[in-house]
Amino acid sequence: MTSMQTDSAFVRRLAAAARAGWWCLLVAVAVVILQSAVYLSVVRSGCFWPRMAGFMGTEAPTMHSVLLIFMMGMRVAVLAWLLGCLFLTLWVRRLRRIGDV
Repeated sequence: MTSMQTDSAFVRRLAAAARAGWWCLLVAVAVVILQSAVYLSVVRSGCFWPRMAGFMGTEAPTMHSVLLIFMMGMRVAVLAWLLGCLFLTLWVRRLRRIGDV
């Protein structure tokens, strides 16, 4: 294989990784939206908190804090994934522009 063929194969694989990353990000955003909708519906129901707190063996405010921290962590992870996908996409564009691949 020549250097140009190797570069072309690398750019194609990198572009495929970027596309896969964007699709996974789309699924992750859908999960976060669904998670937020379920959380809001649970917050509205008053009977859920005492039952769930008894099941987890803690008080309701502690459980509420844990769920909020978990949701915030998910959103930070999705943001990191977004930055990774953006980096890959911009890298592929630059490689294609520089190498005319």
